[in-house]
Amino acid sequence: MTTTIRHYFKRIATHPLNLLVFILLPVAISVINNEVLNVVIDDAGAGGIIDMSVQYAIVSAIIMVMFAFFGLSLIYDLLYDDFKSARRWRLLASPASLGKFIASNAVASTVVSLVSSALIFLANAIIYDAYVPNLWAFGLIIFVFTIFVQIMGMLLFLLIPKKGTAEAATHAIVWSTTILAGNMFGTINLGTALNFVFQRATPNALATNAIFNLIIENDISQAMIYTGFIGIYVIAAAVIVAIVARRRPF
Repeated sequence: MTTTIRHYFKRIATHPLNLLVFILLPVAISVINNEVLNVVIDDAGAGGIIDMSVQYAIVSAIIMVMFAFFGLSLIYDLLYDDFKSARRWRLLASPASLGKFIASNAVASTVVSLVSSALIFLANAIIYDAYVPNLWAFGLIIFVFTIFVQIMGMLLFLLIPKKGTAEAATHAIVWSTTILAGNMFGTINLGTALNFVFQRATPNALATNAIFNLIIENDISQAMIYTGFIGIYVIAAAVIVAIVARRRPF
């Protein structure tokens, strides 16, 4: 299985578009946003009042969550290439089981997504001294959220016949939930019920709130409660994938 994981990892990690979208672009966006933050804070004359290392970490975390969510495409990209084309028959005829291919793809795409998140934070830690009070808790939040995203990518592959449609669905899901959670243009008032759903209950909102509680409040307990709710999403999504996979085989 190690050989198969290496195969998928190489395909994902060396693809020029993946390097651009999941490595260079998020790092650049987080750095630019923190530069803009510097200008805003300096213009407000609050540079000596606000703990900027915390603010840098918050900006980095928001970018990390958003691009981790875009990691939906990492797992289904190769699944569509492998199992929705003529290549499918060669793979099915190989000694390796179908589950081995899928599991290897999942492991490789998860590793690439986590590396992307790590590089975003590392770049901002080096350049701006972004600070997180507990890296282990921070890493756990990102890890659990990434696992959920990868399972969701699998679900999109199972439910949507065409890769282009899955990509459109990914953009719609990521942008809408990120904007409605208030992570791009500030809080949008949608009414009590919808505010709760988009700002508290969606997986990326839970991840963002977990990180905010960890970084701003230094409240690990509350951060882990939010992370636990993401874990519930992971279990639910995994059960749904298992059911759909049985009824709609590749």
